Amino acid sequence: MKRFFALLLCAALFLSFAACGSSEEPVPNDTAVSATTPTTEMTGAPTDAPTQPTESQNLLDDTIIELVNNDDVAVHIMNIENNEHTGMQLRIQCENRTDRALMFSWDMVSVCGYMYDPMWAEEVAGGKTVNSTVYLDTYALEQMGITSVDEITFTLNVIDSENWMETLLKESFTIYPTGLDASTWQVPQRETPDAQVMADDENVRFVIEWADGEDTSKFTMYVYMENKTDRNLMYSWDMVSVNGYMIDPFWAVSVAAGKRACSEITFYGSDLEANGIEEVSDVEFTLLVSDYDDWEADYLLEETYSYTP
Repeated sequence: MKRFFALLLCAALFLSFAACGSSEEPVPNDTAVSATTPTTEMTGAPTDAPTQPTESQNLLDDTIIELVNNDDVAVHIMNIENNEHTGMQLRIQCENRTDRALMFSWDMVSVCGYMYDPMWAEEVAGGKTVNSTVYLDTYALEQMGITSVDEITFTLNVIDSENWMETLLKESFTIYPTGLDASTWQVPQRETPDAQVMADDENVRFVIEWADGEDTSKFTMYVYMENKTDRNLMYSWDMVSVNGYMIDPFWAVSVAAGKRACSEITFYGSDLEANGIEEVSDVEFTLLVSDYDDWEADYLLEETYSYTP
């Protein structure tokens, strides 16, 4: 049941942003770079001269990246623009070749090894095409220590809009927008000297990096996770108390195999005030780590911890 509610929470977050794609006029489909394997690695800019753009720049030049092209759908990355102020924008064209409405989305997205949810999805009517944009926010990436988007991994999902149990496509891709490759890009390392390591074993790592209680409207904890396994994992909190009072922050995060994640866990001022809490002195929680794709599997971790800000 705990796992069910954690998955419901993640699903609710996805549904709330299911229409966040940005539609544009169709772009002609000229040339394409073929993607033929289940996990496909593609490079954008020339590998011999990766650049760091100072203003807006199309990193693909005249190249179009073909993600999938079959009887049902075609998906292409038409260009990738990078702006030092607003971030990276991936222009994606999705063609629905069936006679029914389909939902296109990205899942299990990571940037330079860190989970990042662009909250992108597009519904496309039968026989229609849409041009959309996936946005990677500069500020959000910098909070994870990412200053250059050298690698993006994602799962492309296509499902029937009327029957979400029917999957037409579920395929993973890796692209290298700046021209690096699997052997040259690096995962940014985090430096948090005041962090408290709560869990660290052969499967997972969970760290509370710091907490912010200066804003009287909320108390926020900033956490870091590593998935050391070859399975997608779900991290969530259960049986949470603040200063001895039960308060549920409704928090859950999915972390893809071998990836890392940063997240915020927030207790709102109204909940703290309702329990007479003026200053947070102790947070106790049970950390649950489970297999994201197998509800019946045993927990990899089910342990209770106490955190003192």
